[in-house]
Amino acid sequence: MKWEMNMDEKMFSQRVHACADRLWRISWSILRNGADCDDALQNALLCAWRGIRGLNNDAYFETWLTRILINESRSLLRKRARLPGALPESICERETPENVDLSDALGALEVKLRLPLVLHYMEGYSVKEISDMLCLPETTVKWRMHAARKQLRDEWKK
Repeated sequence: MKWEMNMDEKMFSQRVHACADRLWRISWSILRNGADCDDALQNALLCAWRGIRGLNNDAYFETWLTRILINESRSLLRKRARLPGALPESICERETPENVDLSDALGALEVKLRLPLVLHYMEGYSVKEISDMLCLPETTVKWRMHAARKQLRDEWKK
């Protein structure tokens, strides 16, 4: 028997509001552009609301919504890459001077290496949850995190 999701607008809004900052940071880790992050988040929320009946277990709401956001962010990234002369913002207005160095170092990583690192260390997701979100084997997630940490170490040694 399939579990039926009964979520009204108010409950949906509350759940989204509770994880909005986290979602925005995840989108930022992919897009590195504030306006694009806002667009991706808006598109993801619309897509999630329309597909809420596809969520089989309320306990996975945030993971499910994060997966939708990652897909939307990657889609915007692909669209932006096709635009001539489109460059990401170098520093977001939400960042503080204290974390600009880390942001720049993370920004230098490929998205496929940066995203698992951000999801794990900055957002607190387990390797298993990241594996589910990115539709990758856990070993691949672990390898990408290892490779990202190595690149960061090498960069900071300079």
